[in-house]
Amino acid sequence: MKYLVKAAVLAAMFTTGSASATETQFDFSYIFSSGDVITGNLMGNVDGTGNYIINISNVQATFDGVALLPDTGTGYLDAAAWNTTTGAWDNTIPAVVSFNAALNNFGFADVNLALNTSYSNGFAFVNDAVNVGGQLVFATDVNVTPNLNAEDATSLSTAGTWSLTAVPLPTSLPLMLSGLGLLAAAARRRLLA
Repeated sequence: MKYLVKAAVLAAMFTTGSASATETQFDFSYIFSSGDVITGNLMGNVDGTGNYIINISNVQATFDGVALLPDTGTGYLDAAAWNTTTGAWDNTIPAVVSFNAALNNFGFADVNLALNTSYSNGFAFVNDAVNVGGQLVFATDVNVTPNLNAEDATSLSTAGTWSLTAVPLPTSLPLMLSGLGLLAAAARRRLLA
């Protein structure tokens, strides 16, 4: 019995410790002032300030219900950062995705925007008062007929509506898996006895 209690404590410590280190899925959406809608999801982690998503990967998006085709090499859209100092796409700094629309500086496209600005589809959200005159949000998809295009440009105030939410792992899942493991261990012990 002491063994089962120790195993339960270790399993609980292991599952709670590993859950905080894993990536989280985030759903995002932007409703343009024209009514066009971008929706999608990405994987990442919330940074220490709670404002930004870091380690962005596995970006997928749809534009008015049409999937934006991914980079053929990765199967996902590439994430690039807008550098407000140089006024250009930059792959030496991480893309900035935030819960606060005024902090976003990212581009998701079927190519790496820092290396190739000839993209077929993408979604970008830039806040840069100097180089773009404020906030610029645009999306395009030339892989469909008619082509899809939308743009909001403002002086650092959101014309559309930005939403970013975490899709949480159910907290009961690690606990349930621990319980099932303990039941299996107890059943095995009974069989061996």
